Amino acid sequence: MSRDYYNRRVGMDGGRPRLELSDAASELAAAYTFFDQQGYLQRSFGYHCVDEGTMAGLEGADLREALYLHMGIKITTPVAHFLQGADEVDVFTVVEFVHDHVAKPAEGAGRYHGFSDCGWHYDCRSKSSTRAGTSCRSRARWSELRRMA
Repeated sequence: MSRDYYNRRVGMDGGRPRLELSDAASELAAAYTFFDQQGYLQRSFGYHCVDEGTMAGLEGADLREALYLHMGIKITTPVAHFLQGADEVDVFTVVEFVHDHVAKPAEGAGRYHGFSDCGWHYDCRSKSSTRAGTSCRSRARWSELRRMA
């Protein structure tokens, strides 16, 4: 429905909203948290299991360590928390780095480990994993963050 609400009819709409870095960083942090919780980073950085310990992905076992080694950005807090207080260069560098390492787990490739509420573990480390004709490395779901960057 397209309608001019009162503030626009009287000329007090304030114009288009301007997205500040802090607002964008908060949205990006929320998106990062979503992708992390959905297992989209397990292919590259693995996961931690209460029974098996740390299971490394294709790029190692710690995204923060990889960021430091490849980009020189040292993160000592959870990534989402870091994003909310980072400067423009660090925010968008992290977004691009994560974009290059995110992969949607293939359907049916995971198993839920209920002991101690451990969570989902995905077998998405194979470069040949596919889902509906696309590679497991597909970054389509990350497009929202890329658009915001």
